[in-house]
Amino acid sequence: TYAQEIFLHHSTAAKNGITPSQIRLALRRFDMYLSPAQVVRAVSIFVRDHGCATPEDESRVELTFCDFTAFLLRIDLYQLGPVTHFKGFRGVIDSFLAMSPSDMVDRVSQVSFPLIVGLVVLGFYLLLPLYGDEGLGVTRNHFA
Repeated sequence: TYAQEIFLHHSTAAKNGITPSQIRLALRRFDMYLSPAQVVRAVSIFVRDHGCATPEDESRVELTFCDFTAFLLRIDLYQLGPVTHFKGFRGVIDSFLAMSPSDMVDRVSQVSFPLIVGLVVLGFYLLLPLYGDEGLGVTRNHFA
């Protein structure tokens, strides 16, 4: 099945499990985009809901294929709002990783387009004195 192929692709051969970082990459194949913090939190809640303890470092929890498919079927219960534990640049990166590729391009374009237009306009105004009056097509009134 498709879920099995994805699980085997992202899990390590030595282990029979998949970590939250690998789960996040696998979820992207299902068009589910979550930040690393969101996946860690969702997987940890899922594991605790099934009566298992989670390690102190919740990013080390692992799901077997059976648990992974159960998580996929019920992920809507565990998709939480934005979970950003980081502030500043790290928080921006964390929220950026939770976006779909089209949303990433959209956000980058929303910031870069006005900057590029502003730089072009600034460049034109800086080059304006180099052209002089004749270069601009301005004619002087010789009768005044």
